[in-house]
Amino acid sequence: MLEQVVSWLAYGSLAIGATSAYLHLNKLWSRKHIPEVAASISISGTLLETVPTIVFGVYFLTRKDPVGAIDSLIWLIAAVGFIMIGSGYWVKGRRKKGLLKLALGSLKSESREVGYLASGLLHPTSSSELIVLLQRLAEVDGEVSHAEVELVNEVASEMNLAITIVPHPVSFSRTERLLNIRAALQQYLQRTPPKEHVEKLEHLLYRLTSSDGENHADEESSVAEVSGVIKSYLKDEDTNYSYRVLLAPQSEDQLSRISALLNDVRPHSDAGGRGVTVGEFHTREYADAICHEYRDLGFFCVVTDEAITTQGEGN
Repeated sequence: MLEQVVSWLAYGSLAIGATSAYLHLNKLWSRKHIPEVAASISISGTLLETVPTIVFGVYFLTRKDPVGAIDSLIWLIAAVGFIMIGSGYWVKGRRKKGLLKLALGSLKSESREVGYLASGLLHPTSSSELIVLLQRLAEVDGEVSHAEVELVNEVASEMNLAITIVPHPVSFSRTERLLNIRAALQQYLQRTPPKEHVEKLEHLLYRLTSSDGENHADEESSVAEVSGVIKSYLKDEDTNYSYRVLLAPQSEDQLSRISALLNDVRPHSDAGGRGVTVGEFHTREYADAICHEYRDLGFFCVVTDEAITTQGEGN
């Protein structure tokens, strides 16, 4: 009985999905001839969204799941509509250029618009720190791609900074890459950039992580972590971290290794034994990713949401 009810609900969700896609397109359809409406649609963003849609569609087909496959097909059809409208195909005088040429032209124009966001983030005392933050986020998946390089260099150019990076693999460990992002963000915020600039930062970070068309778990968790810190900054709140990564050295040798790995060693002895706080974080995913790396190095590591009282090493 329950299975039958769930099946009905699943097919009902298809009607909701189709209606939602129709309403999105219908809102644009009556305005498809307006140049400003066409220019407001991100073709690159739509193309990026189609990638997981196609993957899930194929997955559902292989699993012989018609509901999932039909839902994917609905949004693929909608994506075609968004791309056609975004290309300006119905704008007066453009159709003769052809859909493909219009779409490529729109993509090229969109790539240049990152400068508008960069100019909105321009603040002389924090520009260098902002570029470092972008570099650190580009590095988090272990390789800086051509698309990421293009965006970072474009932002640096808009800010009149003599900084140019090139595509390259990253030699830092995963732990270092994750922690480097947090350190770069803190250095940026210490410059006290205006709030209206910081409000736009999150969008720029999302643009960067999606620029190469690949979804990486460390990029997603890093942006989520950064977003938490940004929200506290915008509200003038002291940063309240929900999770802490703790190491429990099992020997003096391990304690020495931990001291060599961490710049700021904060020991404590009120959590059932001797331990070291690696850091405090907003999101569980980010904390778990860092903890996992320390476990791979042979350390006993836990993530906790309980407050820990730290003390100097000499206490």
